[in-house]
Amino acid sequence: MRRILVALLVLMVAMPLAMAASVAPVYFGNWQSGNAEDECQQAGGCGEFAYKFDDWGESIPSGEYDVGGGNTINISNSDLKDFDWESEYPVCAVIVVGGSSANVYYYDNATSDSGLIAPLNQGGQQADISHVTFCFNEDNGNGGIEEIPEFPTVALPIAAILGLAFFFQRRKE
Repeated sequence: MRRILVALLVLMVAMPLAMAASVAPVYFGNWQSGNAEDECQQAGGCGEFAYKFDDWGESIPSGEYDVGGGNTINISNSDLKDFDWESEYPVCAVIVVGGSSANVYYYDNATSDSGLIAPLNQGGQQADISHVTFCFNEDNGNGGIEEIPEFPTVALPIAAILGLAFFFQRRKE
C-alpha cells in the first residue's frame, strides 16, 4: 500500500512538470505592452522580426497562422491559460502577457515548445493570457542555425598539413 501511495505522489508531481515549457520563463512584473517590435526590444532585443497575437482569449484558436516573411506559426492546445507552438523560422523569445506582467521564454533558435503560460496574478492564481509576442530570426535555409563544419571537414586538412610538415622535417634529419 505504501508503494502505491508513493507511486501516485510521484505521478502527481511529475505530470505538471511533463507539461511545462522546455525553458524556464523570466518574469517581468511591470510589462509595458506595445507593438511586437517594441515588446521584443523590451525583452532584450533578440530576433530580426516580431509578431504579436492580440486578444488571445477572444480570437486566437489553435491553428496555423501566416505571420509574414514566409513564416508560419502553428498554435496548438490553446486556451486562456497555456498553449503549444511551432514556427518555420527559429524563435529567440516568446512573450506571454497576462494582466500587467509577462513571462518571457528565451530560446536558442527553437522551432517549437509546449506548455507556455502567463505569470501568476496578484492573487497567486494563473492569469489568463492577454496576448503573445514571438521574436524570431529569418530562416537561412538550415533552421536559422549557422553551419559549423563537421570535425573531419576542418581537422583532416590540418592533420594532412601537419603530417606532411612532420614527414619533411624528419627527412631533413
